[in-house]
Amino acid sequence: MDERQKLQSDLKRYRTLRDLIHDEPAMATIEEMIREAEDRLRQIESGPIKRSWPPSLSGARQRAFRPRGRPRQAGCRSGAYRTSSNRSTFVAM
Repeated sequence: MDERQKLQSDLKRYRTLRDLIHDEPAMATIEEMIREAEDRLRQIESGPIKRSWPPSLSGARQRAFRPRGRPRQAGCRSGAYRTSSNRSTFVAM
């Protein structure tokens, strides 16, 4: 079974489930799954994606934001880190 056939089978199953359930959160999830499967089917039917090499900088993925420094300690209102050699120790103040 190729990807297109599997997606068509999944769509049929998702639509049947959607018609049988009455739980709003579950219906929203199934609607999202239907949209994703339909989008993928459209991609498959439109043909292969044309890509240029090397990829352009405008379409390049951005690095995820990661805050620098130590993460805050949950539950500690005040305190400090004391660093010695290769270890850090939290000292309550």
